[in-house]
Amino acid sequence: MKKHVILIIPVLCISLVSAGCSGLFKKSSKAQQQEERFVLIDKKINELQRAISNINASAQSIGRQVEELSDRTTNIGRNYTKIDTSLEELNAKVETKDSSLETSISDTQNTINELKTKLSEIELAKEELQNQINSLQSQKSQPVSPAVEHQEESGEVKGETAEKTTEAQQDKAIVQGLLDEAQAIYKDGNYDDAISKWEEVLNIDPENLEAKLNIEIAKEKIESASEKEE
Repeated sequence: MKKHVILIIPVLCISLVSAGCSGLFKKSSKAQQQEERFVLIDKKINELQRAISNINASAQSIGRQVEELSDRTTNIGRNYTKIDTSLEELNAKVETKDSSLETSISDTQNTINELKTKLSEIELAKEELQNQINSLQSQKSQPVSPAVEHQEESGEVKGETAEKTTEAQQDKAIVQGLLDEAQAIYKDGNYDDAISKWEEVLNIDPENLEAKLNIEIAKEKIESASEKEE
């Protein structure tokens, strides 16, 4: 009996020791697992912090980009407004110029029509004047009346008449030469020189209607040419 008791006691001791060691091992294993979990949690927290930091940096960068885009959009809007205003001003100027040009063209056309009318009137007057000149020349070529012939029989009257006739013929020849020369110059387009020749005619014969009329025609030509150049 004592032997059995002696044997049981060691067994119990061994069992208790084993149970204690097993409990300690279990406690040690749980502590290690918890510690590993804490380490993992710390890692995840660090990763989350880094991710949040990256997100914040990205958000700040995006914010700056949004501000830059907003500024660019504002500048584009200002430039568009300026361009639109400039286009409106340009359109207004073009419309004004078109209106002024149409008015100028209309005025020029009216002036041309008036000049054509004046030239037609001058041509008609010139023809009438030429007819009068021809009529006067034909009258001069007719024989003088008997009364004048009777007066010319006296030497004094005959001499004076012959002298006057000679001077008149010379003047007439000079005048006709100047008229022909002026007409040729006029046809070449040298209106100023032609006017000078007709003025020489008027110095000899102040009442010469052909020279007066041709001077007016030449002046109209000069004025018309000046308006076309402008």
